[in-house]
Amino acid sequence: MSKVVLITGSPRSGGNTGHLASKFEKAAQDAGIEVVKFDAVGLNMRGCYACNGCFQRGACVVEQKFNAVADAILEADGVVFAFPVYWYNIPAQIKALWDHFYAFCVGQKDLSGKKAALISCCAEPDAGTFAGVKFAFEKTMELLQVEVAGEVLATGLQDPGAAWGTEWADQAAALAEKFA
Repeated sequence: MSKVVLITGSPRSGGNTGHLASKFEKAAQDAGIEVVKFDAVGLNMRGCYACNGCFQRGACVVEQKFNAVADAILEADGVVFAFPVYWYNIPAQIKALWDHFYAFCVGQKDLSGKKAALISCCAEPDAGTFAGVKFAFEKTMELLQVEVAGEVLATGLQDPGAAWGTEWADQAAALAEKFA
């Protein structure tokens, strides 16, 4: 059985990103994939302090909330990030958690062989809105030697509920096949 960590990062509860993430989660579970979910907003983490104490007493010696996330990622076959674009970039809540991935480098944790995917929404109709997010995601996965299994980049989702019944919802569900 495959295991995937799903990290969500939308400050808007019940919004479009959450809907797409839930479509992925349900499809993954229906395919027999174990999903471990973390909500970056609920974790309320601060960014990395670059203290280099990584994996000396847990993944992070400062932000203990990251330790459960890191342990789950190390045990999983893959990780999926789901968050909206805020001001053409990654929302602060997920960026704070994401910065702690530095621990995998400092701690020399081998993530090669794992897969990653990105599910993201934006209000604008232009897919170029994702340029910063795509760059950060793809370069981070490259550095960690994690294979990018896919991306669902949903445009034009301004209003809450706009993602319901769309091609984006279908694509988010189909993304689960990449982890089976």
